[in-house]
Amino acid sequence: MSRFLLSFAILWLVNIVSAVPNDLIDLHPVPRHLWDTAAFAKRDDAAGSVALQDHGEFMWASGKDANTMVTAVSMVVYSKQDEKILDLDKIAMVLESVTCGEKMALKFKNKLFYAAAKIAWNWVNFNDQRSFVVIANWEGCGDPKARDPWVVSNAAFDDKTATVTLDSVKSTWQKISNSYTMDFGDIMLGDSSKDKRWLDFDLSKAFTVDLSSQFPSEIANWTLNTPYVDAHLAITCDDCGTEGTVKFSGHIEGSVFGGLDKLEVSATPHGVSAHVGVSLDFHGDVDFEGLPAPGDEFTLLELPLPSGWRVPGVLTFGPNVKINAGYTVERIIGDAHVSTGITASIPDDSIAKVDLASKKKVDISGWKPEIEADPLEASVQIDATAHLYTEVAVAASIEVLDENGVNVEIGIKVPDITVTASAGYNVEGFCKAEPEKPFGVKLDAKLGASLGLQGYTELKGDKDVFLDLTIFETPALYTFPQLCLAFGKQSPGACVPQQHTFDPIDSYPPGGYDDSYDEEADVSKRSVASVKRDETSANDKRDPYYLDCDTKQEFSIRAQNYQKPSVLKKKSYGVPIMKPGMSCTEDESETCTAKQWTIEPLPEDAPDKDRAVVTKYWASEHIYEGNWIRDFIAEVIKSYPELPDDADVEDDRKICKGAVDTFGRALTAKIDTPTPNDAANYSEALMQNIATTWTSRELMALVPQIQNSMKFDMFQGHHLIGNFEKKTLNQKVCSLARAVTVCQYMNHKDIRDRMVKTIGRIEEVLKKLDDDKEVYKPSNIKFVDAHQKWFKDVYQKGFENARTRLASYVASISATDLGKLDPDTKKAVEGAASNCEVVWPLT
Repeated sequence: MSRFLLSFAILWLVNIVSAVPNDLIDLHPVPRHLWDTAAFAKRDDAAGSVALQDHGEFMWASGKDANTMVTAVSMVVYSKQDEKILDLDKIAMVLESVTCGEKMALKFKNKLFYAAAKIAWNWVNFNDQRSFVVIANWEGCGDPKARDPWVVSNAAFDDKTATVTLDSVKSTWQKISNSYTMDFGDIMLGDSSKDKRWLDFDLSKAFTVDLSSQFPSEIANWTLNTPYVDAHLAITCDDCGTEGTVKFSGHIEGSVFGGLDKLEVSATPHGVSAHVGVSLDFHGDVDFEGLPAPGDEFTLLELPLPSGWRVPGVLTFGPNVKINAGYTVERIIGDAHVSTGITASIPDDSIAKVDLASKKKVDISGWKPEIEADPLEASVQIDATAHLYTEVAVAASIEVLDENGVNVEIGIKVPDITVTASAGYNVEGFCKAEPEKPFGVKLDAKLGASLGLQGYTELKGDKDVFLDLTIFETPALYTFPQLCLAFGKQSPGACVPQQHTFDPIDSYPPGGYDDSYDEEADVSKRSVASVKRDETSANDKRDPYYLDCDTKQEFSIRAQNYQKPSVLKKKSYGVPIMKPGMSCTEDESETCTAKQWTIEPLPEDAPDKDRAVVTKYWASEHIYEGNWIRDFIAEVIKSYPELPDDADVEDDRKICKGAVDTFGRALTAKIDTPTPNDAANYSEALMQNIATTWTSRELMALVPQIQNSMKFDMFQGHHLIGNFEKKTLNQKVCSLARAVTVCQYMNHKDIRDRMVKTIGRIEEVLKKLDDDKEVYKPSNIKFVDAHQKWFKDVYQKGFENARTRLASYVASISATDLGKLDPDTKKAVEGAASNCEVVWPLT
């Protein structure tokens, strides 16, 4: 039969720890005269001493000397119907001998007591359904520590020898108990001021679990190294450990039919605290947003504890402690060292009480930790988020009468440390205190705590949870003051480019900027807003496009929503993840050799750990850009004649020679698009057929933001690389390599195929426009033909612009600097422009 098991755990953090086997000390029966003053007073009362009772009271303890503090278990057992209980300890002084077995023989040395027993015990012979239980305390009658019960069905009396012979069968406490109550804790034996059933315990060291420990210096050392990802997190702990004690007491009631009727366990802390002097070292470019975050939980050490104790077949108490640790990694972009010290203390007036049978199953007072923290310290620029925790698990496993398994676990989680470092750029100064330094990192950290309770039955290792409560959960119990570190120039590991914006939409005035706008300050201002947009890339709040001729901005071309990179990188979307061979950092020490001048998609079946290469510095790339719809409409307007006076166009749509009527008049017929919402007009129908939430699987790709920015500049006729002449040789080579990968990206078959699909969708809408008789359009324009001509011109001029720019960049590099490069890299640099030839036609 499976056991009744109660596990009560106080945790320093999340996750419950399995009980560690301990050597058990057996408690011994306590002579009745030491604790049952009423029975001692009746020692001369023959009838009262031998009387069969409806219940019996029993006690076991770690000692038996009067007036001493001992660990003790008290049990009251109530008999079944037609069954009584007799404790031989009550009449031990009047018995000469006891022989146990199927024919239990009790020989009295006192005739008066024998006569009284004959009258009382003959009760069992009058009905076959009657029986009584003898709790034997004599040698040879079973386990002397447990006092085994014997079930008697018949009694025979020999008056000559004053001997009673009982037909008996050895049983168990579980079988003979109709119901029972148990208490455990520490008592003073022989203290008459104590009630026999002590519900309150004077807790002492016998029930104390010591939490004193010192942690090892290394908590975690995580490395992820694949062909696509290289990341590392090291966590060390200096002067880390715990101190204090937790004390237990409890009360249990049960019945043969109802099982567990009442289960009360309480725990109180005394001087419980932990100090964690932690350092975190970050390195890599990895982001697990949208993917299962890596992490681990492990045992740092196990604390030796005093042995547990037991009353065989009745109750077992076994304390154990483990020190665990764990961490999770959300993202690491760059390199950094972060350190702090934290001390968390649990107030001594805290108490946790659990009663499974009560309506109020949990009574928690206190336990919310008090935090003291050292200032945060950090070095080097980074963008990262990580969680760290340590755990002290204190458990007391309790077996009761070998019944079914029930577990109760109560957990205190603290400190749960969250460290977030965010790198950035602001031309007006990243930190307010140092406006002359544009680059920087903001470091935020918070400490959380939670307390929860879980109860479950367990059979053969399987859990059936019947109670799961969160008592409190405070993710920001303590928040560190924000630490802002500013830098005069970009630091190693940062991925905030010092060139054009990541966000092409509405970052440039109509017609674009000329080369004078490539100065650092002006470009940097545009970069700040772009980074904020690409952190979400959801597009909900982005400003619409407007035509140059619409000076009052009465006609808007609205961009459609699309998913951010952390969503699209999931395998289920099937979106190409185009990984360049070089990093995004502008670190002066970063080198980009010829073999790194590549950009290739991750395999379609790439696991999550490789997909984590997509960080917040990547972009959901449209391939066919949204602003191209605006630019095409602007180009086709050039072919519009002046609007005739008799044109069927409302006044508010006569803007831009009537083109606002062409692309902005409400549709009379539904145009089939992938978006659930019907297009309001042709401009919206066009926008719905480029990359959106509904078409991203077929029409989008993922690429680092820096390449996405260069792509925009490439097709807008701008410089691809800002401030090229001010860069170091390594920075120049890496910038050229990135620009070449943009051409490789556009020429890649996966990207060209998606571009062709997008163009096909656009031309389907334009064909409907060509055939539509309801909107105004000049008779001399065929929109499908106009788009084909316009797109070919824009596309090929984009590659021509890239080649021209690259040739000028390379020409500006001195022969001396070129001579410092290895032969293969020098060849790649000199041939940069030739590596940007256009693949045309796209199919």
